[in-house]
Amino acid sequence: MTLVEVLIALGLFIVGFMGIFALSGQLRRVNMYTASKSEASLLAESRLETMINRPWNTATAGSETHGRYTLSWHTTNAVSSATMVNMSVSWADIDGNVFDVKLTSYLAEL
Repeated sequence: MTLVEVLIALGLFIVGFMGIFALSGQLRRVNMYTASKSEASLLAESRLETMINRPWNTATAGSETHGRYTLSWHTTNAVSSATMVNMSVSWADIDGNVFDVKLTSYLAEL
């Protein structure tokens, strides 16, 4: 094995390693986004479950903050015995990009 072959192999190794290093940063961002989206979805579902456990005609608009997540919802009387709830949970990532999760459900008289 000559010195030229060793240098070429080392160069290829360095290029491959740099590619893997760049990819790991992107994978970290994707992982953080999916974890945040899952947590936002759970917060929305939890708040909606709280509203479901009350009489359907007592649902009103509102908002609340849980850490870096902001929940907001508004209600509309869809028909005489049901209320439509539109829920939104928003958050910002470490780069300042704002994301949100939206959930729509109906609360009805049984």
